[in-house]
Amino acid sequence: MSEDADLKVVIGGAGQLSRAEIRCRLSALKTQVAATLSGIGLVEDKSKERAFNENRYFGSQWGYARCYESVAGLRPHLQIEVTARAPVLPTQVCRITTLADRLAGRGDQAFAAPVVAVAETVAEKALSFLRRYAQHRAGRMRQAWDTALVRHVYDVHRIHRQRPEVIAAARQAFPALVAGDQQELGTQFPDFAEAPREVLTGALRQARSDGKIQQEFTRNLLPLVYGADNPAFAQAFADFDAVAGALLDTLR
Repeated sequence: MSEDADLKVVIGGAGQLSRAEIRCRLSALKTQVAATLSGIGLVEDKSKERAFNENRYFGSQWGYARCYESVAGLRPHLQIEVTARAPVLPTQVCRITTLADRLAGRGDQAFAAPVVAVAETVAEKALSFLRRYAQHRAGRMRQAWDTALVRHVYDVHRIHRQRPEVIAAARQAFPALVAGDQQELGTQFPDFAEAPREVLTGALRQARSDGKIQQEFTRNLLPLVYGADNPAFAQAFADFDAVAGALLDTLR
């Protein structure tokens, strides 16, 4: 269960556009996203609005009316993140619905949309967790540590258990994803830009024995798991470790 929406944007004809034109298009998209969410009654927390890399990334947080009290692991808002980056692997079309509609047997609200391939998702999640963990440890983060980031560990664990066959394709996508992060985030984290394999490998080694990560997994992640399959941290991280190691082996 997640209260985030991570959206990717592919800029049509980007090769023929100037930086200013791309920035203008993304700025217009940012305005459209805010107007759409405001139009359905959500309220933006302006203090949490973020935009980096000439609007190639922008994020926002939106409050909504709640029927129940908040729980520790669930954010009291909807978080929207939009990234302008073309997927590395071919996209897949999936039918999307809410958990509530699925449980109630209502299919009239479902819709189909192109989504990032599961193989690319697992590679992105492993990369995101390790890079941001390393960046935080190096004191190079622009914002506070995200205590919900441990969800990536759980997600990689579940994909590894349910779809182990996608790891081969994830390995193919991983070097290109790392190169994209180097290009976009290199000025924020020069050590990563210069030696990504060493930085990510060091982060994986440190995270193995980080008690804080284990606490965040137990307190912030497990309350959001639907059903009886609640893995112990050691089990989930062992799977994450195995997948991350296989991905890191693709870097030279």
